[in-house]
Amino acid sequence: MSLRVLTICTGNICRSPAAAALLGASFPGTLEISSAGIRAVEGADIDPQIRELLAGQELFPALHRAHTVTVSELSGADLILTMTAGQRGMVLELVPRALHRTFTLKEFARISADIVTDHTVAWAPRADEESRLTRMIECASRFRGRSSRQGSDDVDDPYLGTPKDYAQAFHEIREAIETIHAAVRS
Repeated sequence: MSLRVLTICTGNICRSPAAAALLGASFPGTLEISSAGIRAVEGADIDPQIRELLAGQELFPALHRAHTVTVSELSGADLILTMTAGQRGMVLELVPRALHRTFTLKEFARISADIVTDHTVAWAPRADEESRLTRMIECASRFRGRSSRQGSDDVDDPYLGTPKDYAQAFHEIREAIETIHAAVRS
């Protein structure tokens, strides 16, 4: 059974579908990835500027229809990655028991790197990426708040912003996912 990862942003047209596509490319065949919004633009496609940035990475997501996250989706996810701390809080208001598997994307990336450098978490010999990511999720809540790495855990919403805003958000998402992938592969 694949790990179920849910990415969440506000409208489900920019950040969360970008994160879902980039996660899928980083962990092909390993994860069952979906995205949703806190206040989704119901039925909308991926924002054209995000689609263009994904195409620049040779990623061409299938037809996307934005939707608002459901309690069922949250309850069924093994890992919930939001784009802001505020969204993480909203998720936890809906499903408080999801605390140990809900993080902002950048927070989980930072924690993933910390887990690897801490050396207190051991991987099973020859563990595959799914097993390592599962172990990382299990350990992540213990590392919450312990990082010496500074910076915001939020990826700002580029919607209706400048091309530079879109590029910045996309860069932050891609960098966080690359950090997670590198930690899992270490």
